[in-house]
Amino acid sequence: MALDDRAAPILVILGSGRSRGNTRMLIDCAFANSEHRLIDLARLSFSEYDYSHGNRDDDFATLADALVTHDRIVLATPVYWYTMSATMKRFVDRLSDLVTIRKPLGRAMAGRRLFVVATSTDTALPPGFESSFRSTAQYLGMVWGGCLHGCFQRDLCLTPASRNAARQFGQQVRGQDREMEV
Repeated sequence: MALDDRAAPILVILGSGRSRGNTRMLIDCAFANSEHRLIDLARLSFSEYDYSHGNRDDDFATLADALVTHDRIVLATPVYWYTMSATMKRFVDRLSDLVTIRKPLGRAMAGRRLFVVATSTDTALPPGFESSFRSTAQYLGMVWGGCLHGCFQRDLCLTPASRNAARQFGQQVRGQDREMEV
């Protein structure tokens, strides 16, 4: 496993309030023994989208450059109040930079695959949870790869069903032709 391998085909972007929480546990299960690069948004300093682009040189610039060096991008977030975390939302909002001040990077996103990993204490994702991610992929010309939802009925305790779904999801993201049962 190469967590900081810039040449890895899979980029996982973690947007959680806990760097070592349930979402990270599900990522680790899905991508055990596979080459991927993990970027923890909690370790970066970037602000919300700014129409005047006064933040053009914050850490999002480096993150935007990283996006186009990977074929498959996985956005990982816990479900907070029926949607993605605030950190992940800030990241998704900043993707607007790719269609305004970083257009070559935005165009380079076309054809890449976008996936989502989400965790919650519920057995299913809230209605419409995936739609903003799916629409973002479509807008950037990316291929929507699907979503893995892991149910954590107890903190830091992955259920056998979620563990199995994570392994299948990891295989799907790696490009193996197996159906994902979540």
